Amino acid sequence: GQLCPKNDGSKVTDVDRKALDDCWKLVAAMKKEGIYTTISPYWAVSCNVQPSWNVDGFPSGQPMALLFWDETLQRGYKAWVKALFTEPNPYTNIPLAKDPAVAIIQIQNEDSILFWSTQQVKGEQRRKLGRKFGEVLKRTYGSLDAAKTAWSEAAHKDDDFADGVVGLYSIWELTEAKGNPRRRADQVKFYVRAMHTFNKEMAAHYRGLGCTQLINAGNWKTADDVRMLDLERLSYSVNDVIGANKYYGGAHVNPNEARKSGYLVSQGDRFNSISALVNPRGLPVNYKQVEGLPSIISESSWVPPQRYQSEAPLLVAAYTSLSGMDVYYWFSCGDDLGFGRPMGKWQLTTPALVGGFPAAALAFRKDYIQRGEPVVREQRAYDDMWNLRSPIIAEDSSFDPNRAGENLAPSSNVKQGVHPLAFLVGPVLTRYRSDPAPSSVADLSDYIDDRSQVVRSNTGQIELNHAVGICKVNAPKVQGVTGFLKPAGEVKLDSVSIKSENEYATLIVVSMDDRPLRESRKILMQVGTVARPHGWKVREATLGGKNGSKPAKGMEIVQRGSAPWNVTNTEMVVGVTNPSITEAVLLDANGMLVRQLS
Repeated sequence: GQLCPKNDGSKVTDVDRKALDDCWKLVAAMKKEGIYTTISPYWAVSCNVQPSWNVDGFPSGQPMALLFWDETLQRGYKAWVKALFTEPNPYTNIPLAKDPAVAIIQIQNEDSILFWSTQQVKGEQRRKLGRKFGEVLKRTYGSLDAAKTAWSEAAHKDDDFADGVVGLYSIWELTEAKGNPRRRADQVKFYVRAMHTFNKEMAAHYRGLGCTQLINAGNWKTADDVRMLDLERLSYSVNDVIGANKYYGGAHVNPNEARKSGYLVSQGDRFNSISALVNPRGLPVNYKQVEGLPSIISESSWVPPQRYQSEAPLLVAAYTSLSGMDVYYWFSCGDDLGFGRPMGKWQLTTPALVGGFPAAALAFRKDYIQRGEPVVREQRAYDDMWNLRSPIIAEDSSFDPNRAGENLAPSSNVKQGVHPLAFLVGPVLTRYRSDPAPSSVADLSDYIDDRSQVVRSNTGQIELNHAVGICKVNAPKVQGVTGFLKPAGEVKLDSVSIKSENEYATLIVVSMDDRPLRESRKILMQVGTVARPHGWKVREATLGGKNGSKPAKGMEIVQRGSAPWNVTNTEMVVGVTNPSITEAVLLDANGMLVRQLS
């Protein structure tokens, strides 16, 4: 939601009363159904500053990164959440602060000083940030002149020491290692500690309001996720929960109005579809967890017009179970109560996505897929992070383990980068403020076979062949397969066999009575294929080829089509070894009886 006032002439401490009511109503409705709610009350992108708010040097626009240091905006934020959490919810008669149905408070959504948007901060706000940097340097070195001496007299065009302002390197300069190394490290440290302090102060504000919920600082990425994402997560670690927003999807461009592809799927758009099963480094479940703190992915999906979506629920259930990820939030349903009208840019309500939830969700919630033993335990010292030294493994698909060794912490026991597919073997953990020497990596040779392009979990229950594009889950109470099944021929699991004529499909077989599939008296078998709007038409096209990029094969949308969704028919033979099952019924997409099969 977005609680800030929207009307002209408002005070910064005013609040959008309709947004309050919407949130109260939602929490009450979810509570009635036994569903916990996470509340995220602020997103800089949808906050439009008004001149009447009197934010220094920022009369209007999106206040990217300003919330971390601007006192006026912070005063508004505190007033907005005070109204939300302390006034009685008219639909439950208790304030949200005291409502156990509110599980997590997310301080803010998708904003960071370490992201590219900080380069938009100019004028008085940039001087304000530089002045705060100067205050920190005085405490560290005794004076700004002493800091400059420590930096070997390195200067910056925006330095104004007489006014206490210290010039700031741009985010690009930080990522490209421009300027004086020690000055750069001091600035990185200042940025991270500014966010860390803000997150600590906002948590104290919530506690002062009587809120007892878990608190998550944020969920964003950085300008260089290989070298900076640990810094972002470090700033979150003062709170209870570490979060991230991570999506999967191919290229998608509107050749006429580029910005539209960020929120619309339109006729004439060009896109490509690459299954995560052949691109496992792009999986959003590749997550480096901060040891000792819960981890959530607070937004995610396989984003339309991506063709290969039915793989998503099984892959998410399997690999979040393996890693011990606590919660995975799918985005987004909007107002749709069932399968929505096709096709929205961020639409979750497709038959291939939501349609695959029941079996996958049951397997996840019942812990039917075993958690693995940690395969990476990295310890990171502050100084290594301030100096943007490489971690031994990173989530970002640009991470090159061979090149990482050039910039690793010198005192680490691990002298080279870790195979990036280690995330699919078992949990990958990191710890901050620690001596990097005890970092450890399991022997991955038994689990990652680069020649055959097969990755196996250290539990023995998950196998991904990214050469063919198939993932198999083989646990006692859930078994399934997803990917390009027809070329694979018959797939045999412990209790289930599958032979598919579908080029691409997903099958999950799950016990509904907590017994192994061989003994279960009630089994759910669920199939997903490809879903497209009625009348959907595409033709081959190329993407890219501008500004030095290489052209890539893709598709152009000739007709977007319309409702209803058309779903590729299931063409597979499935066998289940179980002497107790004597009949089968066909269910519709809502789980309702269609007809008896045997």
